[in-house]
Amino acid sequence: SLVPQGRHQVQVCLGTACQVRSAPKILDRVIDVLKIKPGETDTEQKFTLNTVNCLGCCALGPVVAIDKNYYSNPTIEQLKEITASYK
Repeated sequence: SLVPQGRHQVQVCLGTACQVRSAPKILDRVIDVLKIKPGETDTEQKFTLNTVNCLGCCALGPVVAIDKNYYSNPTIEQLKEITASYK
């Protein structure tokens, strides 16, 4: 990347299996919690948010990956707890 990235990479899968299981809603939840859009990094450079076409764990979909940790269909409350643990 030619732009600074956050310490933690957040990826939301928008592949077919996740898409049919409400991945766009998960993406909206992540945007609400992190206050950044895909392709952006927060002002503290803790998180960079991206969307991907497949994370390779379709049976768990919809999936959010933070670094090497995968979270299946997290709620807003779970996302808040998860991201707080990375801070």
